[in-house]
Amino acid sequence: MTGKYALLNLYCGFASSDGCPEVRFEKLFSSVLPYLEESGNLLWRGEAQQIRIKALQAVRRNLQSGLNKEFDYCYSCLIPDEKIAAKVIDYAQDNIPGARERITLLSCMHGRIKFNRDIAFEGINELNRIELVDKFINAGFKGHDWDRSHLEDSLDYYSKQGDAQGIADVQARLAKIDPRKVWLENLKLNQL
Repeated sequence: MTGKYALLNLYCGFASSDGCPEVRFEKLFSSVLPYLEESGNLLWRGEAQQIRIKALQAVRRNLQSGLNKEFDYCYSCLIPDEKIAAKVIDYAQDNIPGARERITLLSCMHGRIKFNRDIAFEGINELNRIELVDKFINAGFKGHDWDRSHLEDSLDYYSKQGDAQGIADVQARLAKIDPRKVWLENLKLNQL
């Protein structure tokens, strides 16, 4: 992938490390030396690549096995459910030219691999990113908006209490939330 592209972060998750050593993947591949020091050990480039491959395989196994009990999501996610994330990825790959799935390894600590589940889009820029987001919204995908979720909980509370003013206030605030907002916050423009 060269030129302009966008990265849509669906979620940040944790998966079982399946024996991968503790490492920060950004540091692992940022060194220009043929070796680097990680967790007090010297690693050669080939070893670093093997750790990365092993970690990716572990994440893929976790995803394919239906996300075992050791899988978890970070707090703030656009799509906090792997089954829905897989549908979003399939939709993107089938309907948006240049879309492809991407797993970004972040770290492996305390027996868990932290990673981002993303979709990369070629040729996306500031002008057509809203059009891209609208494709997902029009296809029926809803991003998890923590503000909206909190307001919906408040609406439920006021409804149970029979508080007409509280209901009206919350409904007015809900009407002001742009469904694109949470998608645009998770869509980052990049250039190679």
